[in-house]
Amino acid sequence: MIPFTIDINYEQIGLDLPEAVLLRWTASLMLMYISFIIGIIISRPFFGKRKLSRKAYKEAIANLSTRKASDLRSIFPLFAFSISTLTFVVLWRTDFLTYLFSGNFSGEAYKAARLAYGESVSSFNGILLRVANTLKFTALPLCTYILFFMRKKSKRYTFLFIYLLSITLLLNLISGQKGGIVLILLGTFFCWLLASGNITISLASKIGKRSALAVMFLVFFLLPFQYWIQYPSINYQVALMAVVNRLSGEVTRTLQLHFHVYPDIFPHLYGASSSFMNIFTGSDFIHDPGRVIRGYIAFGDIYDATGSWNAAFIGTAWADFSYFGVVLQSLLVVFLLSYYHQWFVKSQKTPMVLGTYVSLSMSTFFLSEGNLLTTLFSFGLGLNFLIYLIMRKSRLVRSKKTQPTLASQR
Repeated sequence: MIPFTIDINYEQIGLDLPEAVLLRWTASLMLMYISFIIGIIISRPFFGKRKLSRKAYKEAIANLSTRKASDLRSIFPLFAFSISTLTFVVLWRTDFLTYLFSGNFSGEAYKAARLAYGESVSSFNGILLRVANTLKFTALPLCTYILFFMRKKSKRYTFLFIYLLSITLLLNLISGQKGGIVLILLGTFFCWLLASGNITISLASKIGKRSALAVMFLVFFLLPFQYWIQYPSINYQVALMAVVNRLSGEVTRTLQLHFHVYPDIFPHLYGASSSFMNIFTGSDFIHDPGRVIRGYIAFGDIYDATGSWNAAFIGTAWADFSYFGVVLQSLLVVFLLSYYHQWFVKSQKTPMVLGTYVSLSMSTFFLSEGNLLTTLFSFGLGLNFLIYLIMRKSRLVRSKKTQPTLASQR
């Protein structure tokens, strides 16, 4: 969120933001970082401050391949296969694939293909569609990462891992979303790093060199290629600059607009940005700030937007509750991440724990382009940990039922 220039909105869309807007934006960024530091200090007495031992972690990973399969052996494969197949059946459409194989690449055709996919999928029942979309970003990656660490235990797990990875990548491809595929590949790479037993990376090591090559492939090939698919008339240099702008400048630009639109143009929302908060406020309409801002700035009408200009979570926090929202949500984020870190440090390194940790780590990326509640429940930062707890509880219940008692052993 550190920009190359604070005048990025003027340079890109010709909007000269008032000094008061830039001051609000700067002050909120400072409050966020200060809240992070305070949150870490406050959370330590509650969650602890243990560090992950490199030696102990390496030994745990070395024993992972020789340890017996998890108690979830009997229910997890069925669960993973069922949710992946359900999600695939609901979301599978060929509209965007037709665009990819047509060879007629253009910005207008790309947008039309994405809209056609959205309209086609929306023909499904609303609840079923919402469940499938949520599973696509939560349970599917979670199960894929867990299976990565289980794939060597049997051919069944190997096949199931390849099946889920393929479905997850394909569902992100056919929707035309550029970030989904990248995050799944990053998550799989992170699994490989954890499975290697290394929690620190030296560029002089073999692992470090492979990691550097993977990052270079991502930044200098995969991401520019995705922009070329959307805008085939651009050259490589323009595509590379689009990647740089998307990873840095775009986040700054859209975040600044949140502090311009709220409250100068529209009043603070006081929770109306979320359907969950509407339960308590009584509002019937969801005022998604990213969609409202794009509609107002690009079309002059907040109801005439075909997309959303997402920003970091503090953008929605500001739109809802001003500085109070920024501080509160920043503290909640650092409390949650501190708890997850200590949970991972203290937990036995099983495939379920490792896979859940990877999925939670990948979910944090959505904090840079979405609000906190959406990241928690739609992108897995909270929901995936709940799924882990349910699976863990299911395993413990089954173990108690099947474990012989002391009396029966006698």
